[in-house]
Amino acid sequence: TMHMARSRLVGRLLRCSIAAPSRRFSFFNKPLEVIQLGNPVLRQKASAIPQNQIDTEATQKLIQGMLASLNDSKQAASGLAAPQVAESVRLFVLSKHCFDNSDGDLVVLNPKILKKSPKLEIQPEGCLSVPNYIGLVARSTEIEVEFLNGEGQRMSAKLSDYAARVFQHEYDHLDGITYLDRLRNMRDLFTESEFYRQQEKLAGQS
Repeated sequence: TMHMARSRLVGRLLRCSIAAPSRRFSFFNKPLEVIQLGNPVLRQKASAIPQNQIDTEATQKLIQGMLASLNDSKQAASGLAAPQVAESVRLFVLSKHCFDNSDGDLVVLNPKILKKSPKLEIQPEGCLSVPNYIGLVARSTEIEVEFLNGEGQRMSAKLSDYAARVFQHEYDHLDGITYLDRLRNMRDLFTESEFYRQQEKLAGQS
């Protein structure tokens, strides 16, 4: 999961439609439990989901459970990866708030990052699997990606800014990587309370 509280960055989804999960199945959308750092599933390389398994009840139930977790008011998350709910498959969901002019959350299966811009930007990131901490992480500001949506359709997209950052954060989860592994050093890691204390102090000086 990724959250970037109080960020003003806006991501742009240039070539991609937002697709809802299959309507063939109806589930009670109960949020799923998010596992924490130390659980071995978070360090596994997730397996691809065969295309003929996307429209099965099991996969669609997982997708809808993840969307419920993503939109749980207690979580305040921008994205959630399947390994974070103890399912080691290549699937994540991104909040509609990552994108301009989007009317739905994005379901991403078997993603590939085809190209990354050489330009990097350091911004704060948090994660529900690493609660109460925020780290400063350098990531590419623009990426080109391919993936399957929740209905098994092949999609391509160019993402920038916040959307690109969240996509890269969730993609890392599929390879057993957390944002902690991307820190330049431990001085870039803060407790949430200390991070916001420093931000408020800086805001008061400006």
